[in-house]
Amino acid sequence: MRAVTDKQIKFIARLVAERDTTSIEESVQDARNAVMRQSFSSADASALIDSLLDLPRKPISAPAEQWEPGVYEDGDSLYRVYIGRNAGVMLAKEIVLHEDGVDYSYAGSARRVLSPSANRLPIEQVGRLGVTAGNCLLCGRDLTDPESIDRGVGPTCAQRY
Repeated sequence: MRAVTDKQIKFIARLVAERDTTSIEESVQDARNAVMRQSFSSADASALIDSLLDLPRKPISAPAEQWEPGVYEDGDSLYRVYIGRNAGVMLAKEIVLHEDGVDYSYAGSARRVLSPSANRLPIEQVGRLGVTAGNCLLCGRDLTDPESIDRGVGPTCAQRY
């Protein structure tokens, strides 16, 4: 009897994690016990792998995204949160206000960057910051229209917010 290999055990563990094993749960438990007793052969492992490969994958549940597009204040930092074009997830750029306008630096996934206590600023507050910066904080464009300059947010961004 050839002993089960580490590679087989790792592959079985991966398959058990990603497959719906409810229909063969007893077989999986028996295999775990046999591995512990060192009475699990390579042939047994191959048979279990074949059974696991025939099972459907567990449904993937996407994590609920708690962030929505907008400007967030997180401690002393401001972030622009937006939907990434390719990934379809919420991304964040740090907003740095200075005398010459505003700079954005990519920060990463909003889920990783923002703390749970970050709060989305109301459009009026975003507008006041935009008036100070001379840019729309939501898209980063220069404000040229007199009404947009007074509001501190461009017309398209104001409508979407």
